[in-house]
Amino acid sequence: MSNFSNQIRASSSLIKRLRQRMTNPAALMQATRHFTTLEGHRPTIVHKRSLDILHDPWFNKGTAFSMTERDRLDLRGLLPPNVMTSEQQIQRFKADLKRLEVQARDGPSDPYALAKWRILNRLHDRNETMYYQVLIAHIEEYAPIVYTPTVGLVCQNYSGLFRRPRGMYFSAEDRGEMMSMVYNWPAEQVDMIVVTDGSRILGLGDLGVQGIGISIGKLDLYVAAAGINPQRVLPVMIDVGTNNEKLLKDPMYLGLQEPRLDGDEYIAVIDEFMEAVFTRWPHVIVQFEDFQSKWAFKLLQRYRNTYRMFNDDVQGTAGVAIAGLLGAVRAQGRPMIDFPKQKIVVAGAGSAGIGVLNAARKTMARMLGNNESAFESAGRQFWVVDAKGLITEERENIDPEALPFARKVKEASRQGLREGASLAEVVREVKPDVLLGLSAVGGLFSKEVLEALKGSTSTRPAIFAMSNPTKNAECTPEEAFSIVGDNILFASGSPFQDVDLGNGHIGHCNQGNNMYLFPGIGLGTLLSGSRIISDGMLQAAAECLAEYMAEEEVLNGIIYPSTSRIRDITKEVAAAVVKEAIKEDLAEGYREMDARELQKLSQEEIVEYVKNNMWSPDYPTLMTTMESLIGLVNRIQRACTVLGDYGGVDNAFSSLWEALPSVAVVGGQSSGKSSVLESIVGRDFLPRGSGIVTRRPLVLQLHKTEDGSQEYAEFLHLPERRFSDFAVVRKEIQDETDRITGKTKQISPGQPESIVQDIETMVRTYVEKPNCIILAISPANQDIATSDAIKLAREVDPSGERTFGVLTKLDLMDKGTNALDVLEGRSYRLQHPWVGIVNRSQADINKNVDMIVARRKEREYFATSPDYGHLANKMGSEYLAKLLSKHLESAIRARIPSITSLINKTIDELESEMDHLGRPIAVDAGAQLYTILELCRAFDKVFKEHLDGGRPGGDRIYGVFDNQLPAALRKLPFDRHLSLQNVRRVVSEADGYQPHLIAPEQGYRRLIESALNYFRGPAEASADAVHFVLKELVRKSIAETQELRRFPSLQAELAAAANEALERFREDSKKTVLRLVDMESSYLTVDFFRRLPQEVDNKGGNPAIPANPASSAVDRYSEMHFRRIGSNVSSYVGMVSETLRNTIPKAVVHCQVKEAKQSLLNYFYTQIGKKEGKQLSQLLDEDPALMERRLQCAKRLELYKAARDEVDSVSWAR
Repeated sequence: MSNFSNQIRASSSLIKRLRQRMTNPAALMQATRHFTTLEGHRPTIVHKRSLDILHDPWFNKGTAFSMTERDRLDLRGLLPPNVMTSEQQIQRFKADLKRLEVQARDGPSDPYALAKWRILNRLHDRNETMYYQVLIAHIEEYAPIVYTPTVGLVCQNYSGLFRRPRGMYFSAEDRGEMMSMVYNWPAEQVDMIVVTDGSRILGLGDLGVQGIGISIGKLDLYVAAAGINPQRVLPVMIDVGTNNEKLLKDPMYLGLQEPRLDGDEYIAVIDEFMEAVFTRWPHVIVQFEDFQSKWAFKLLQRYRNTYRMFNDDVQGTAGVAIAGLLGAVRAQGRPMIDFPKQKIVVAGAGSAGIGVLNAARKTMARMLGNNESAFESAGRQFWVVDAKGLITEERENIDPEALPFARKVKEASRQGLREGASLAEVVREVKPDVLLGLSAVGGLFSKEVLEALKGSTSTRPAIFAMSNPTKNAECTPEEAFSIVGDNILFASGSPFQDVDLGNGHIGHCNQGNNMYLFPGIGLGTLLSGSRIISDGMLQAAAECLAEYMAEEEVLNGIIYPSTSRIRDITKEVAAAVVKEAIKEDLAEGYREMDARELQKLSQEEIVEYVKNNMWSPDYPTLMTTMESLIGLVNRIQRACTVLGDYGGVDNAFSSLWEALPSVAVVGGQSSGKSSVLESIVGRDFLPRGSGIVTRRPLVLQLHKTEDGSQEYAEFLHLPERRFSDFAVVRKEIQDETDRITGKTKQISPGQPESIVQDIETMVRTYVEKPNCIILAISPANQDIATSDAIKLAREVDPSGERTFGVLTKLDLMDKGTNALDVLEGRSYRLQHPWVGIVNRSQADINKNVDMIVARRKEREYFATSPDYGHLANKMGSEYLAKLLSKHLESAIRARIPSITSLINKTIDELESEMDHLGRPIAVDAGAQLYTILELCRAFDKVFKEHLDGGRPGGDRIYGVFDNQLPAALRKLPFDRHLSLQNVRRVVSEADGYQPHLIAPEQGYRRLIESALNYFRGPAEASADAVHFVLKELVRKSIAETQELRRFPSLQAELAAAANEALERFREDSKKTVLRLVDMESSYLTVDFFRRLPQEVDNKGGNPAIPANPASSAVDRYSEMHFRRIGSNVSSYVGMVSETLRNTIPKAVVHCQVKEAKQSLLNYFYTQIGKKEGKQLSQLLDEDPALMERRLQCAKRLELYKAARDEVDSVSWAR
């Protein structure tokens, strides 16, 4: 480094600026490119080649690989030469499927179902994109294969069908390990999890670990219907054992062969799982699937207010059923508001049945006014029958979930029914509008039951045989139409064919499948960012589905749409869920769409927003080249430079720039650094020559484009100018250097003596970073032992992992000498091999010899050199570029996880900071007034929380009444006031010229009135004490209202207005408590004194008090007489004290605390409404430092979101 010496002229301020803004040399080789942010249209970088790609189902395209991709990915010759489109591939697959399904028969119901599943599953295993193309294009045909009913058959045989793992398995044996296990799943982001414990699969019972098939099938529909990215879904099986005796004895069974966990042990396993997945993926949505009724409701209530989760059996089935029930009302030609008039018989009281009942009752109650009587009225519309018959309140050990729907005995009796009445009896007597089956008992709607339904009072009775799979359906559509009649409405959970009724009429079989709702609920929750899945969101989904069908379709008996429209249905349902989440203030946003932006969207824009975030199975462009990775880093760097992040220690925020991999070209004076850099970049842009010395720190970024447009360069000191002529770049470097430091080589006046050390320190700060690759440049015609670059590299990178030695000027060595000892690793050995370079000669530079020509000359030199010919394939600028590219690619790949983590962590911090700082305020008066009122309401909320106990401080008011007031009352000087001497004086003076005849009434009255006056002080003190507590709570509330912190003027105005109001409340309070005191002295309680002589007589006579009242006048001046008067007055005052001890707090609370809660800011609101726009603006004046902080924070947030989008635009290999 000594070669820098005094030839370099740079001020200390420039050194500091360079530390902050010096560009990353890696940027010189990097490209810019823009990607769409729509799901499913992103280029993909793969870290595989050749057969490894063909064996990876996510990347494999089969015969659809283009010839360019085949060359790029080393696939040429590994595939047939004909390149096929995805449409041709699907046609070929369909043809194969038709041939193959004929060769496999699985049973009489559908001889090809399991064969089709096997074929589809094999496609899924080898080409995931094509699998979803097939599934989406032919959803009506293949949904019954990947989902119900075939998935039930798959689950029953899963142990034999298992070929490759798909999803995760958490078992009872994994207790205590789940938090670490979730990190075994390779996806950094998971949006959707479907989890089951296998205890109740599709009504088939306990299938144990084989239930994983239902999770896989559900997620296939999330991908196909909702467009959830398949790389961000996770099927989960929680294996807590099985109670299926057949599986416990089956040697081929893949799960735990032990009885199911129960009770607290079971809950502990589920708790641990939920904590683990939400710790790794805080924004994931978890759908619970096919949990037995015993746990379905308990787990739903346990987690629904804490996690983003829902239970499809309870809530999804309920939503689909509600949509169908509302459709049934429409099919009768009635408005949906008539739904509460429907009589419904429900067969089945499991988790699905109770879920539907709860949802239907809520829907009815909402239509009836949503009050207690509405709920009671709605509950009377349902008649629930389980395996034991009609459920009434006489039922023993009734399930708590079913209890609200148990019929009262008298109601059942009036209907001619009893506890345990059969389904046929109930249908016959109730004559329902709807017969709803959720029993999982195939054939439950027998001929007797269907005959009974013919007596329905409905013009169009509806039959819902909703149980899955097909064999569990309560009846078939043929049975329903043939027995009940042509005019019925029929729906089922599994698919059935429509029924030909003759005469050109069709009996429509509506499939009320949960797939109409759960994908939309999941997608809507994801895109809204809602913290929970509320009842309102579920209700909005159901109503959207109910309204989806046209009126003509409904009147024809079609209440559910065709599954061929599933993506459009899901889009509409998801939009309804997003809209409801916004309405309920639950939405927090998704990716770049934050909550504020969501609230601005119209209905059409919400639908478009949902559509744009649905993944489509299009083959992505696959890239493995180093330019792809470097292009990613370049785009992040571009975002950094545009928004002011250049690294350096002086940044107020953490620097994304410094987290990026970089390349530092280090060497002494005239070592050939510029030639090496230009050779790698492939551009001649640096000034050189004997009179050229870099004395001015400059930040230059070169942009290599990929869309055919011209490459260009940008300087930091000329941010608005692009240089496409690199000769002009070279001239600008020279001219700018001369403008700043002059044209001499001497150090400029004013530079510190430490300038050389400052420059060395600056260089060291860059090369010390663990993500910096060091190109140590050493000229071969000088002694490498004195190489400044090697010395520095060994100090900062002792292991040599980051250092590449570059030996320049090989052609300038003395004759008879060479650098073979170094190049072959015998001397100055580095971990990475040395690379020899032949620099462009000064003559070539002066003649502007083209870079390509210079590289050709370099290749010729090594190829013909007697010394280096055997090393020619590992020498030269081109080889150095390839070597550097390979290492840089590895470095970038290794850094991506930490960069992603830094980006996400910083975005969360900046979002939190922006929320803390507040968003910018609009300039129009109306918006400003609204903002002020919102801020006041926020303060008022905090203030009330203090009073109501939600925050500390309000309890001090209680302390005033519980401690201060009683203490003050106890300290009143009644002992002195009612002393013998004072009583004698007051009574004697009250007698005047004529002594009292029986009792000294005036003396009593004067003693009492003067004693009661003492209460005025504590009464006023109580009002003052509460006033000061309220005043302090106002101060604390203003300080604790986050939204107010940025507006000091409004804080002051608000405090003044609140304190002024509290002052008025205090004055009213004082007047009230003083009136209470005055009232006690204005009217004495005569009965109290009338009881006194009787009490004395009843005690048997007190020797101190004469028994004969007539003698009282005689001894009225005795000491005992005065003591008795004092004692009587003291008792009365004590009684009044107890009264005031209760009434003073009431008066103070009423006049001060209650008023403060109700009308603290009423007067302030009135005054605010009269203010002009300028005055409102003054109230919203902010601290300039805070405004600057928000600006910087917003810029940095924009930077990190741009960087996140760039990283997110590349789908990383699993």
